[in-house]
Amino acid sequence: MILGISYSKDRILFAKNHGLDSEPEFVSFHVGAESREESTPSGSLWPKLSDDARDAFHSAEKAVLAIPAHLCYLKRLEIKSKYLETTPAYLDWLASTQLPGELAGYRFGFIKLGESFDLLSQEMLLFACLETAVGPMIRSLAMPDLERELILIPEQLGLLQTLEKSISKGDIAQAGIINFESDYATVVHMMHNRYRSSRCFGINQERDLATDIETFLLSRADALESLPLVITGNPNDFHTSWSPIVPAFMGIHNLEFAAAWGVAAYEAYK
Repeated sequence: MILGISYSKDRILFAKNHGLDSEPEFVSFHVGAESREESTPSGSLWPKLSDDARDAFHSAEKAVLAIPAHLCYLKRLEIKSKYLETTPAYLDWLASTQLPGELAGYRFGFIKLGESFDLLSQEMLLFACLETAVGPMIRSLAMPDLERELILIPEQLGLLQTLEKSISKGDIAQAGIINFESDYATVVHMMHNRYRSSRCFGINQERDLATDIETFLLSRADALESLPLVITGNPNDFHTSWSPIVPAFMGIHNLEFAAAWGVAAYEAYK
């Protein structure tokens, strides 16, 4: 079993991925916002959770944390394959040219998105978040007797997994997913089953969120192709008439688990 984990305000969400032939399991726990404060001690989350939660985390083959989208910087980069093959420290150097300050202040990595037709270069996604932002989440999930490392995957890539499964067809020319949290919405645009772009929008009464999202997506979309949307999280009364809506595969009662399920699926099927 691969365990996907995401945070939602004052709760932590678990999505258990048992493989292609089994239905996922979803469960959430109240933890409080203090579990993400900078002074959070190691393993502080587990006394607040049930034995079932601890057992699920401990027994998982892999545990994958969805880095909250509003904390995570993403940039698509085209990288010459020869540098990756001949220079082991090349990616660290490349990250240092993209991020301000010392690399020690970040949790970062590179995820392969695809290769060029001539195989001479690779498209990779640099992700980075401040250690001060994501470190408390990682520390709170630590178990002293568990040597397995927590895998970090950007929430945006997890949402793409949910998007692909919901549309459920081979090559998807383009599509989008909008995931609503209590105070922000994450929008991800995909072209030909590959991450294209994303943005987080703050939610408040003073802005026309639907118009902002429409402007963002349509400015990046191929005007000759349909742009189906999947909506997850807690959208409340959000609605749109400019794009067809596709129901999320997980059903209306589990929409908030889109990121947790997605990062587990990414790790399982990558």
